[in-house]
Amino acid sequence: MDTGQSRQEPDHILAVERILGFVLLFVGFIPVLLSLSSPMFEVGITPFLMFIAGIIFTVHSVFSHWSRWIVIGIAVFLDIAILVNGEVVLWHKQILFFIAAVGGIYAFVSTDKKENR
Repeated sequence: MDTGQSRQEPDHILAVERILGFVLLFVGFIPVLLSLSSPMFEVGITPFLMFIAGIIFTVHSVFSHWSRWIVIGIAVFLDIAILVNGEVVLWHKQILFFIAAVGGIYAFVSTDKKENR
């Protein structure tokens, strides 16, 4: 039985993962950005964990090939490293900002190569 829906449309679970991933990325990134611009705004490890969880959700919902497991593995490793370290220093914030900038630039300049059937 054909419902008329195309297979290229995202699943409902993937759509929820994309939304949740974007929200976690945004909510985790804002405190880090504020703490970089103002030395009086201190940030703990929670925004970092939220940002990396957002990366995991977004990558799982967007990528469909085997390389998504490499990115998810790296993100889980970074989560564990941050939890083991237990503190946030300036270079952690700078690296998170750099990852967000590179990811945003890549998402902006990448093109979607969908085949028309």
